[in-house]
Amino acid sequence: MGYQNRNNSQPQFTPRKKSFLNDWRQPHPCTEAPLEGGKYPAQFMWEVTNAGKIVLKVSDGVYKEGAKNTHKEVELNGYDRGVFFEALLEATNNPDFKTKQLVVKKHQFVRQGGQSRMSESPITQVTLTIIREDNGVIWVGYSKGDYKVKVRFKGPNSTVLMMRDPATNELVEDSGLMSRFAARNWVNFHRYVLDRMELEGWEPPKSQNNNNGGSNGGSGGGHQRNNNPNQSNSNFTDDDFDDIDF
Repeated sequence: MGYQNRNNSQPQFTPRKKSFLNDWRQPHPCTEAPLEGGKYPAQFMWEVTNAGKIVLKVSDGVYKEGAKNTHKEVELNGYDRGVFFEALLEATNNPDFKTKQLVVKKHQFVRQGGQSRMSESPITQVTLTIIREDNGVIWVGYSKGDYKVKVRFKGPNSTVLMMRDPATNELVEDSGLMSRFAARNWVNFHRYVLDRMELEGWEPPKSQNNNNGGSNGGSGGGHQRNNNPNQSNSNFTDDDFDDIDF
């Protein structure tokens, strides 16, 4: 969320565009209960930043004055989203999936000693833990720095899936199959919507005139340029995610 500061007054924030994707009234995947300080369960939702980046955002309703919320969202481009979505689909289709962790890493420019340079090692942006319980229920853990949430896929609102118990012939809820339906539906709906938004919003990189006498190449292979000189790696997790426990 961008802001402007005029005449040394309080920062004037520019709200992001509202859409169906970040409408809190929609039945997004959510936590089982509100986080500490929140009034409603934390939700997974997608947003487009004012710079045109697509981010996966955790809307938890927890607001602290002066606190930065960059840990509550992560940019996922079409390739990152594609791998994440495929992992979710694999979890819904494979009874032996158990638990897998997707660690999104990127080389990026970092501010150090008053200068901007490419990080020597890829920086972890987020760790997404995909879980399939023995009963088939699908969860996703989101971890960025010290911030961790775990959302469950279930029927929209209070929708449930019923089945007849073969042993008792009674109608019982099948939470596992409903969860897998919900996860696949979430992937299938968002995949094409977000890909189209990213393709339509794409612009070629602006040429940069400098005295280096060469191109700005060398940033391939997943190395992405960060043109914000104030950006550092302080907001990202380190490479050690062994302690993530969901």
